[in-house]
Amino acid sequence: MAADFDIAVSGSKPDITRQRKFLEKLDKLIGLYKTDIVYLDDVEVGFKEIILTSGTVIYEKRI
Repeated sequence: MAADFDIAVSGSKPDITRQRKFLEKLDKLIGLYKTDIVYLDDVEVGFKEIILTSGTVIYEKRI
């Protein structure tokens, strides 16, 4: 089953507790839709390039 939303997060995967809290908050916001999350530091280079060239940035924190 494909996800309704695919979200890529810049950086490495957080610990399991933070992942679970993030998914719980996201589920409350999105409701009935299915969401897949990938962490860009943990995917293959080719897949990362596809995400960066075809994806849409929905939030960017500038430091």
